[in-house]
Amino acid sequence: MSSGTIAATFNTMFREAGQLQRRNMARDLGRLKTQSPPLLGEDTTRTPSLWFLTHEGNRRAEELVQQARGVPASS
Repeated sequence: MSSGTIAATFNTMFREAGQLQRRNMARDLGRLKTQSPPLLGEDTTRTPSLWFLTHEGNRRAEELVQQARGVPASS
């Protein structure tokens, strides 16, 4: 998804969490891309750039869903 699409989708689906600002999205997503291991990747061959979850990002997302459901973390 493009950063604008991510912000628009979040703002529509999670109003109670507060608005994401589109102008800050590329900066904030870029920070996640530079973590070790990276949670996000970016396809810069597309205009606008498209962002995607890496394997580590998917693993972390699944972990957060399990925590939200109250399921103990598996070792």
